[in-house]
Amino acid sequence: MTQVSYEIPENIRELIVKVAFKAIENGCIDEAKSILDALAKNYPLSAASDIGYALIEIMNSNFSKAIRILKNTLEKSINCLEEARIVLLYAMVASGKVNEAKYEAKNMLEGKLVSKDNIKIIFAEMG
Repeated sequence: MTQVSYEIPENIRELIVKVAFKAIENGCIDEAKSILDALAKNYPLSAASDIGYALIEIMNSNFSKAIRILKNTLEKSINCLEEARIVLLYAMVASGKVNEAKYEAKNMLEGKLVSKDNIKIIFAEMG
């Protein structure tokens, strides 16, 4: 059988990512991991799958692992970077690394890597 190569339209990829994140939110971790694994394999330069893996670690209070995943993805990925940075800040604050998160947030703002509104939300939600 001939293999057909087909590029999934971006709006469909975004929907697939949303389904994975909704699965994480609803505790369907195995299902979410299957989706994330497929995304990682087919879109290795996207941070989306690593954001999902990090969210799973955050849900399990494995903040240091989530932080490590996100820092690694920020070095290799070419899209979904602002989202990865925001989740990184969230993981840092949730793990008690508030001063480090504030320092990172300041650098991100200076480099115009994230929006000020998103940073305000993270720090407001976390106290």
